[in-house]
Amino acid sequence: MSFIQKSFLPLLVVLTVTLTNCSLWSKIKTQQHLVDGTQAYQNKNYDEAEAHFRRAISLSPDQPLGRLFLARTLHAKYVSTRDQKQAEEAIAEYKKVIPQLKDEVNRLKKQLEENKNDEKTINTYKRVQDLLSSSIAAVGNLLETLQRNDEWKNWQTQIAEDSSFPDPVRAMAYALLASKENVCANEITSNPSVRKTVKVDNKQVYEYVKPAEEKTYQQLKGCIAKGKELIDKALALDKSADSIWSYKTSLLIQEKILAEMEGRKEDKERLEKEAESARAEFTRLAEAKRKQKEEEKSKQESQQESSKN
Repeated sequence: MSFIQKSFLPLLVVLTVTLTNCSLWSKIKTQQHLVDGTQAYQNKNYDEAEAHFRRAISLSPDQPLGRLFLARTLHAKYVSTRDQKQAEEAIAEYKKVIPQLKDEVNRLKKQLEENKNDEKTINTYKRVQDLLSSSIAAVGNLLETLQRNDEWKNWQTQIAEDSSFPDPVRAMAYALLASKENVCANEITSNPSVRKTVKVDNKQVYEYVKPAEEKTYQQLKGCIAKGKELIDKALALDKSADSIWSYKTSLLIQEKILAEMEGRKEDKERLEKEAESARAEFTRLAEAKRKQKEEEKSKQESQQESSKN
């Protein structure tokens, strides 16, 4: 099932809420263009899908569904053609729809504060937050693909530091920034001049030595320190994301390597234990997420089966 297939039904709730100022005719026509655009998208008729979604936007500019689907369609066209103009247009549309999705998430959050047990609102809140997260990630992915690294960093920093975004969204932005620092450190510690292969008890193991150049050594220390700062900010906002714990594990391993280089045996042993603990938490959360997805899939299949009967 594609992104638009998964997104259409959940966001119909958003559509009915945000089209309150539109005429009945506009609502009906907007929904028809969304349906027709979705069908065209499924058939990979991206030009036709784009036309339908642009028409939906012109009829109902204040609702996010048409613009979100337009952004995804332009993104799909870019993937097919590698036309940079389409990537630029997709980024622009994502950036227009993200504030709309954020407002909807915050509205639903307030609604939940008034009725915490409203299962329908809970599910819609989760789905819209997922759409917000995926749209933010899409901008980041496009900027990375276009090799606009400074813009990518500025984008993630903007999201991470904006307290009006949900905590899990901000946490992931911090984690992605931390992952870049981990890559920086890993590029140094995996260099053969730093990582030596030695034999201990008839087993091949790695032994780490300081980089020969002081500049490289200071860069390594800086990347680890910055990465640690960023991943701790991520965890302060969200401790339930397995990917954040994965990045935490990797950075602890880099910190352990630095301790080995500097001959800090006790710190090395402590950091090794911390890395094992972080890895265990990553494994636990990843397994829980896998089971949850299986349960949701089974529930959906049961509902579909019941609707047929």
